[in-house]
Amino acid sequence: MIWRAIMAVTQAGLLATAAWAAWAGPLGAPVFSTAARVAAPPPANDWRAGALRALYEVKEYRLAMAQNWLTAANDAAPGERVALAQTAAEHARTALAEGPANGYAWLMLAWAEYIDGHEAGARAALTASWRWTPYSQNLSLSRALLESRWWPELTSSERERLLDELLRASRGHRAAFAEERSRDSRLAALWRLALARESTRSTLEQASK
Repeated sequence: MIWRAIMAVTQAGLLATAAWAAWAGPLGAPVFSTAARVAAPPPANDWRAGALRALYEVKEYRLAMAQNWLTAANDAAPGERVALAQTAAEHARTALAEGPANGYAWLMLAWAEYIDGHEAGARAALTASWRWTPYSQNLSLSRALLESRWWPELTSSERERLLDELLRASRGHRAAFAEERSRDSRLAALWRLALARESTRSTLEQASK
């Protein structure tokens, strides 16, 4: 689930991944090798690190690095994930220092904090992601997957926000969202709640005409 959430991000994140794959070379390169990626996530483990620094702006490079380290955290054994997530968080914070109005960077930080066990930090970063990009369909699935973990603790306004995000995710990530619902009973229940809310709204709108 974490992997799908990491990959369900903005086009910038996907383009960065595609650009990296173009540099990767043979299939034995780290980007194609789980073992190599966990040992030293790309591009930190070869000459392309310097090339990427020269190619991208600082924040773009740091965002790519944050995603790479989060991917490595997902691939790693449970005991290794925290350290990898902490490195991802460092890169995300550096990117945010260069440009704080970046919902994708805040989302990367939110996931890194969550993996690191810092719920308060994860929720604060996730809220910041919504503040800067409130209606992003690209970010919707990843944000919904993370926010749904805290449903019992959410305020009424936060619950409304999550239900709205679930509807966006159903439109922008239809197949991935359906797969996640099939595996996560809480997400499936929240989806039914979102649909019921929309049905009630539609009925009230029809009645008011």
